[in-house]
Amino acid sequence: MAEKPKDDLESYEAAEEPRIYSSARSELSAELRPELGPKAKKGRKLPAILTREECEELMDAYKTGKKAARNRLIVRLLYAT
Repeated sequence: MAEKPKDDLESYEAAEEPRIYSSARSELSAELRPELGPKAKKGRKLPAILTREECEELMDAYKTGKKAARNRLIVRLLYAT
C-alpha cells in the first residue's frame, strides 16, 4: 500500500531545525529575507535645515488674523517634528 502524503506543515517541521532568534524583528527579517531580496546599502545624509532667519520668518508669518494662534501652533508642530 502507498504511504499517505504528509501535510506541508508536517514536512516543514520535520525538515527544519528550530532556530533561536534574539528578537521578533530578527526573526521576521530572517524569514522574509528570501522574499525581500538583499539589503540595500544606505548612504547617510544630513537633513536640510532652515536658517535662524528663515525660522523667524516662518514663526512671524502668522501673527495676525482670525486663526493666527492656530496657524502658528501648526507651523511650530510641523517644524518640531
